[in-house]
Amino acid sequence: MARFDLLGITAGQVEAVTVRDCPVGENSLKLSTNIRTSGLARLVRSVRAEAHTTVRAADASPTKSFFEIVDGESQITYDVDFSHGAFHYLRKKNTGETREETVSVPDGLPAHDLQTAILLLRSWRPKVGAAGYFYVVSGRFLLKVDMIYHGLDVVMIDGAPRPAVRVEGQAVRIGELPEENREKRKVQIWFSDDARHVPLRISAESRWGPIIFDLLQYDPRANAACSPDSSEAAPVSPPKSAENL
Repeated sequence: MARFDLLGITAGQVEAVTVRDCPVGENSLKLSTNIRTSGLARLVRSVRAEAHTTVRAADASPTKSFFEIVDGESQITYDVDFSHGAFHYLRKKNTGETREETVSVPDGLPAHDLQTAILLLRSWRPKVGAAGYFYVVSGRFLLKVDMIYHGLDVVMIDGAPRPAVRVEGQAVRIGELPEENREKRKVQIWFSDDARHVPLRISAESRWGPIIFDLLQYDPRANAACSPDSSEAAPVSPPKSAENL
């Protein structure tokens, strides 16, 4: 369970769950995240969102995702199918409008969604100062995310210091504008400095302003015996290193 702050004000809660499929067949993970506004923010604007991703346990890459956001009377859903070097999305609005498209990923690389991007970075432990990049699908848009590994740090959550490692970088939307005119949004993530590499804090710029997600509760025993924590499922390939370009 996490709390998220928008413009310095507590705006809601986030719950994330990882479940490993148990039936015989291709072994996979299912990731689910639910976000809801609460408190004073809910009085101003009622927003809820949920995301569900099916992930190959072998390399933690997404195969399919579903995202829904309800903002007042507006409802939008995205169904996304991932393949190596491309993704296909179907967007539906409660007005009846639909849109679908197949989008290629530069260099034929795989794309992640926001949930598997966290898995990717959880496993990334290069030398301090190392840089890498990867691609993320957000809604119907493709983002390029460039990150730098900063190593050991301490993050304060509710007044308590937490040992951590920090990664920092920026995300930029691909394809619609010349590169020099594309808006770059900063992102920082602090992971716990232990074997689980749990995301303790995520700080990101958004079109609404700065957003901070702080971890309040983490229970690795929440899943059944056949559903271990995702960090134990399989190693994840790190972001493609800038040194190899």
